[in-house]
Amino acid sequence: MPGGAPDGHSTVSIELGLFGRPLRLTATASDQPMRLADVVPLARSICDQVVHRTIEHIQAGGEAPSCHRGCGACCRYIVPLSVPEAFRLHEDISAMPAEQRARAEELFAKAVTRIVQAGPPDIPTDETAQDDSGPANAMAQWYATLDMPCPLLIDQCCDSYSIRPTACREHLVTSKPAFCAGNDPATGNLVAMPFSVTQALAMLAANMEGSHFEAVLMPTALQWCSDNAVRAQLAWPGRKLVQRFANILQQLADRAERQRQAADNAA
Repeated sequence: MPGGAPDGHSTVSIELGLFGRPLRLTATASDQPMRLADVVPLARSICDQVVHRTIEHIQAGGEAPSCHRGCGACCRYIVPLSVPEAFRLHEDISAMPAEQRARAEELFAKAVTRIVQAGPPDIPTDETAQDDSGPANAMAQWYATLDMPCPLLIDQCCDSYSIRPTACREHLVTSKPAFCAGNDPATGNLVAMPFSVTQALAMLAANMEGSHFEAVLMPTALQWCSDNAVRAQLAWPGRKLVQRFANILQQLADRAERQRQAADNAA
């Protein structure tokens, strides 16, 4: 970083191997208290760069994402938020202009009512169940039956695109938009990301809080944050939090790169 880090801050270096090329990033941090929500802007930036590198990779192979403004098909899919993103989304919505905030809060409240009325999904409890019949898929299929747009979807466009979740940023397809109909996130030709920044954030929260891996259903995020207001204010030295996040990203990227190389060698 030109000029070095500001006084009282240090630079945390992040190097991720992606598709045989390094992606070198830096972040600044201090020992001042930092909450989980505070790491989300960094995570969004990193996610965007990982997605950009992934798009470059598939374009080199003759493919390109078909996603475009105004489609909105995937905005009816289930969206899992990591704990840091749930806290940050609550803060971002609270900081919106009054009219936009009131509309968002109303739409989130209506979504919660719809979910409660639908009742809980039938989640498989057999630990031997395969991925296509496991809990995540059961949740996605259940949510698809609700046919409910994201509370931030206004006129087929995201009303808060710059603060959209990393799960949304990571979801791209190369197939025609028509294949995305049906509210099932497994449809269409999905672009395989090397690793998930959403997962990295969830791992960070579990690691720092000493808790289990947790995901928050996006439409319930505002209510969930109200119920977990004390957790939202937990803080750690910023340098420690950023470095821990960098280490998790590095681990996920290294594992993905080893798997990619093994697949290439086996081909």
